[in-house]
Amino acid sequence: MTPIGVTFHKDLFPALEDGTKTMTRRVIVPKKWMLTGEDPSDAFALAAGLAMGEMEGGFFGPLGAPGQLWYAKRGRFMPRSKASLWLEVKAVRIEMLQDITLPDILQEGIRFNHELIRLSEARLAFAALWDSCSKDRYKWEKNPWVRAYTFARAENPT
Repeated sequence: MTPIGVTFHKDLFPALEDGTKTMTRRVIVPKKWMLTGEDPSDAFALAAGLAMGEMEGGFFGPLGAPGQLWYAKRGRFMPRSKASLWLEVKAVRIEMLQDITLPDILQEGIRFNHELIRLSEARLAFAALWDSCSKDRYKWEKNPWVRAYTFARAENPT
């Protein structure tokens, strides 16, 4: 299985490097024919696309199934030979973005200055991060369908 380069937001690299970021979400982009309206969160389109194998990469998506190796990229054009951080996909699930839980937010690498954090505060912090690196049609308030990938550090396969 060929390793896949996955770009991460620059602010999350410290959490990747220290192992506190162990989850990432990626938008599921439906094919144009599946959309019945302007809403990319259309549940019928998502279900139909997955059932028919029409979504990019099927259920697991273009970033692979459990066992897939990733190399973390700081930029879109970073070659694999420059990678110093390797990750292995452990699990993939599909959900709507706003279904994220407090443990998931912490696994996403969001850091807080205190131990006691309410879900509402954590969701605001995650929403701000999400919106800072998402296209308008996939912003937090649009609540798109996403693949939630859980991963762990891995050894360089070469």
